[in-house]
Amino acid sequence: MLNRTAEALLWIGRYTERAENHVRLIDVLYHLRENEEDDECSVWHRLVNAVGNPEAYELKYGEYEEIAALNHVIFDREQPNSLFSCISQARTNLRNIREKIPSELWEVMNGFFLWLKDSTVEQMLQQSPHLFFRRIKESLSTYQGMSQSILYRDEYYQWSECGRYLERCENTLRLLTAICDDRSVSHVAEHFSLRLQSVLQVAGGYEGFRRQNSDNVDPEAVAAFMITDGYFPRSIHFSVRMLKERLEAIQRGNSSRIKDTRLNKPLKLAGKMSSDLEMLDDSDLAPDRLGDALRGLSRSTEQIGVTISSLFFQEEREVIA
Repeated sequence: MLNRTAEALLWIGRYTERAENHVRLIDVLYHLRENEEDDECSVWHRLVNAVGNPEAYELKYGEYEEIAALNHVIFDREQPNSLFSCISQARTNLRNIREKIPSELWEVMNGFFLWLKDSTVEQMLQQSPHLFFRRIKESLSTYQGMSQSILYRDEYYQWSECGRYLERCENTLRLLTAICDDRSVSHVAEHFSLRLQSVLQVAGGYEGFRRQNSDNVDPEAVAAFMITDGYFPRSIHFSVRMLKERLEAIQRGNSSRIKDTRLNKPLKLAGKMSSDLEMLDDSDLAPDRLGDALRGLSRSTEQIGVTISSLFFQEEREVIA
């Protein structure tokens, strides 16, 4: 496989996963604001800080307010991390390798892109933000489900999955940092409990968490579920394990039948991160130490991504965090 094809597949996986995470986070934070005592400016600043670019926002819009904040994180075509930009980039990469993938995947992504391109923040607010977010999630789920059901399990599939799980790991860390690592609410039990529940709702893990922990929605339990649980698909541990398995599959299935030693370094990093996750205990996930744990895991994830890019792709793209 040509490196540029592998890179396109990696970024298709990353951008589609990033878009799904964005819409989940935007949806929950948007509705969570009704239960917060923070002023409106703080609410929208938190949203932009989570999935946007505060410096670019302030330069373009000035004050933080609803329409500008939603436009920045969803529709802004000049903002490389907006939901629209993620879908646009995924579509562009799909178009570049269109002859190598099932046509159904292109049709789903292209139709989704065209619908989103014609949408505006005013239309979204007038009709129903909840329905708008639901349609985006359904479109992305359709694409993901179709890719799982029809993509041939060769290097094409494995590279796309590498991108998906690498991005998922980063996104879960970003989610936990945005919502949990907030000293302004960590001492207010009621508000922090709402934040913890919102983490589970964004990740789609609330029901799974309740089955494992009953009514114990405390910081350590939520952090353990989202970081070290090996069975929840959006946990850090699950994502790192899947990423390692996909890299191993690429190494085993190399079309040249010669072991690609370039994969040794990212595999070693993923293995070390997996071991570090297994060593975390409850004290490492306590509210006063959670931030340090998240920052350490973020550095490890970033190192894996940078290593893969530098070893396989001639020009490393900027990873939007």
